[in-house]
Amino acid sequence: MAKRRFRVTRLIMLTAFAAAFLFQFAFAAGASAKKASNEASDFQPMKFVVVRSSSPACEPTCPQWIWANGEIVGDTPAQFQRLLKRIGRQRLPVVINSPGGNVEAAIKLARMIRGRGLDTAVGGALLVGCLPERKDCLETQKETGVYLGVLVRGICASACPLMLAGGVERLAGESSYVGVHQITTTVSREQVFYRERYQLVNGKKRVTERKVVQRKKLKSYKTTKLANQTKTLMLGFLKEMGLSQSYLAVAQGTAAADMRQLTWPELIDLKVITGFQAPESLVQPGRCLELPSGDNCIDLVDAGSSGKDIRMALNPEGLMKFVVVRSDETGCEPNCPEWIAAEGVIDTRAPERLEKLLKGLGQRRLPLVLNSSGGNLAAAMALGRLVRKAELTTVVGSTAISGCLPSSDNCRPNRDRYTGNAVSSGGVCVFGCVLVLAGGTQRLAGYHTAVAWSPPGGLSNNTRFAVDAYLGEMGVHPGALEEKIADSLDSYSQWRLYLRRLLTTTNLTVDSVVDGGICRQTPKPANCNG
Repeated sequence: MAKRRFRVTRLIMLTAFAAAFLFQFAFAAGASAKKASNEASDFQPMKFVVVRSSSPACEPTCPQWIWANGEIVGDTPAQFQRLLKRIGRQRLPVVINSPGGNVEAAIKLARMIRGRGLDTAVGGALLVGCLPERKDCLETQKETGVYLGVLVRGICASACPLMLAGGVERLAGESSYVGVHQITTTVSREQVFYRERYQLVNGKKRVTERKVVQRKKLKSYKTTKLANQTKTLMLGFLKEMGLSQSYLAVAQGTAAADMRQLTWPELIDLKVITGFQAPESLVQPGRCLELPSGDNCIDLVDAGSSGKDIRMALNPEGLMKFVVVRSDETGCEPNCPEWIAAEGVIDTRAPERLEKLLKGLGQRRLPLVLNSSGGNLAAAMALGRLVRKAELTTVVGSTAISGCLPSSDNCRPNRDRYTGNAVSSGGVCVFGCVLVLAGGTQRLAGYHTAVAWSPPGGLSNNTRFAVDAYLGEMGVHPGALEEKIADSLDSYSQWRLYLRRLLTTTNLTVDSVVDGGICRQTPKPANCNG
């Protein structure tokens, strides 16, 4: 016996759009709201890009962050997963600028963020040079996927706070807009026709076969009334993320056609944010000058998330190189002095490069001629300790290699040997470089060299304590960092640095270690090589 029957199936999708507000969240990321439509097509789907601080003061180690900008849609978690895979182990904060969107997708994003132990903040980004979607965007930025920019104010409304909730640390600035309202449940109905076969056994019907023969979509509808099961799931999510259970009541107490902006006290009370710090605290350049530096402080050589080197786009001076140079002064052969030219910005891998070079030199002890604007503090102290262990002399000076400079990628050795000369004039050793200079058993800086601490911003007490302890280890008085000498040393400024024990003498310059005539002395200096 066969009979044709039908049933109605409900397909439920949770969404939370800013129904009565269309937020202007272009790259300038304004936080004002305007009356507009509640259709998803009014918003651009969320995109993820990696942004690196454009402040020149932070190189070679600058803060980077993930900028999540736009409406949260169904495939947003998949896009985020692809970006996480691309950046590997980097732990970058997620800065969100969004009017809301799909609730289920927002919850997935929150769990992905929490699973990686990332921080979140409300904010936009003002990119320098070009925007990610422009076809004429700088080739280097487009290839690496890392853009230069600064953080600006942003919005996080509707379903967006659920994504924000995923952060271990969650921040929103005083000018940020964080808004909530009712969750809208979209119910899509479907009429299903099927044919079934059954048997009568002892007067009771037993279905033996059922086959769908037709499906017909019925008119969908929206409701802001949460089913008990959905409410239980939402409360469970809030507990999982550490938010107050009252969050749901506050959101559901605001009509879907309206938007309630949460005040700072409310954000704290509902535990939507974890503190009153501004979002800028996660991406400020000074974060990378501290010891230890923030997890999102990325070295230049690691900045290109695609693995490509973007140093030329970010820092024309280049990363510090170490090359052995032999004097090309006429008449010094066959015994000419040699030295290690150290030029460029100190990055986190500079100690590895110096250690490799020193191992290749074996027992030879060559003076280290420094010319650097500084860089990573931890790396600078590691370099200083390597120098002290090898019992090297450090001296400030500018090395000129025949035909090129050590910092030039086009510089090539002549038969595996560089030749050139070094002079005091033009030699620079500021900020982190001073810590490397302090590592020398002898420390020299002649007239017209620039020697100064001059950090680009204030340092924390912990960092200052670590630096002072290092200087004490090197036998240098911490007061040397207070000497405001940056342009050109003279006899008086040399004497002041000598009193602070940063310099071990006041009457020697770079010539004392590179001049061709020193190899005619008895005994010959250790850096004279026949």
